[in-house]
Amino acid sequence: MQLTSFSPRKRFKLFEKVVMIHSIVSPDRVVLVDEDGTQRTFEVATLLIHYQSRNLKGLNSEVTEPTTAHVSVAMRLAEDVSEAAKMRGYARRLYLSAIEREGARLHPDNEVLHLALESVRDTLGEPRVPSIATIRRWQSQARRQGGDPASLIPYFERRGGPGKQRMSTTVKRAVDAVIDNFYLTTERLSASKAYSVLEGQLEERNRWAPQKEQLKVPSYSTFRRRIAQRGAFEVDAARQGAVHALTSYRSTGRNTEVYGLNECWEIDHTWLNLFVIDNENGLGLGRPRFTAIVDHFSRAVMGFDVDFTGTSAQAALNCLKQAILPKTYLREQYPEVQSDWPSHGVPLILKCDNGAEFHSQSLRQTCFELGIDVAYCPLKKPWYKGRIERFFRTFNEWALTSLPGASGSSIKERPAGYDPSKGAVMDLHTLRRHLHMWIVDQYMHHDHGGCHESI
Repeated sequence: MQLTSFSPRKRFKLFEKVVMIHSIVSPDRVVLVDEDGTQRTFEVATLLIHYQSRNLKGLNSEVTEPTTAHVSVAMRLAEDVSEAAKMRGYARRLYLSAIEREGARLHPDNEVLHLALESVRDTLGEPRVPSIATIRRWQSQARRQGGDPASLIPYFERRGGPGKQRMSTTVKRAVDAVIDNFYLTTERLSASKAYSVLEGQLEERNRWAPQKEQLKVPSYSTFRRRIAQRGAFEVDAARQGAVHALTSYRSTGRNTEVYGLNECWEIDHTWLNLFVIDNENGLGLGRPRFTAIVDHFSRAVMGFDVDFTGTSAQAALNCLKQAILPKTYLREQYPEVQSDWPSHGVPLILKCDNGAEFHSQSLRQTCFELGIDVAYCPLKKPWYKGRIERFFRTFNEWALTSLPGASGSSIKERPAGYDPSKGAVMDLHTLRRHLHMWIVDQYMHHDHGGCHESI
């Protein structure tokens, strides 16, 4: 595994998002900041767990900008403010203008002040006038911002309400830290256990804090809502691992690769859900290996190979040979087959996974001499060759389920006491004949969303 270290300003990818180490709180705790400026505290042990589960990945480049903070001025635009806030700011401005126009002094016994406020209240149709303390606060706000009328517009968007966060910043950070370091880990603690950790941490802090600095422990439902605000991808990646999350939340749209007929083939192996016997002594041989090639454009089966030799380079070469050559043997060896199998040719690309047999010198040399480019799919991402994967699923579910000796795709689906090896009666030659009949007479005539009828 690649070594990594945590130092200030160093960048990583956490749950497929770029984050930077903002500061180091202690030797075992760091503060990360994402591209939106959100800061979250992580324990180093938690980050190492995410690193092992491939959720945390290092980036080569580091931030080179100076660390001095830049002061920016935030302006509130009219279109960013609600109509209610605008009307409230207008009303405040009328009250202050009336006081300034009359030159009234802010005192409870000032009759001029009361008359000016009552006049504005009648104009606005409000039930009561603002208090003197409120008016002083408005004047202070306007004075701090140079008399800008926008300073009197209230920040209604900062108030609490449905979906709004009411907890203090300190409690919010404590909640996020518990979620990140206890709930979003491969230990997969339940939400109730993580909440118990939060309660213990806040109660311990309140034990030594002054009365005025006591923190309110959020309710369990609030804690659950805070978890629900995290993205589903982040939760699954942290608790199940990056590979599981990328597989579950990958795009399910159509493949963007564009290939014509006979341009790209997909090849792979699988173990058949069927037990086969020896044709001489009748003893069970087990489940045979099945290698197949499917055309990416038409989803037509170009060739296959079935045997007990394992997932070897020779198996891939045998399958490739049958896919390239015309199926002239069909009528002589398998007269039971009713249709023709015209699929043959040489592709431009052979798409496969990263199995050792596909990296063998013999296979690569053969493809080089035939002018075939070998394309290797990314690790643990089988959907990059989804045609062949889908064919294997269809094949095992459709072609084998009714045969004697069929094991099924899951041991849980078998009847109690059923042993598929004892019911096997089909030898390898009979299996090959059955496979030719199924592929040529059934599968090739079925609509798979491709265009194999043009082959």
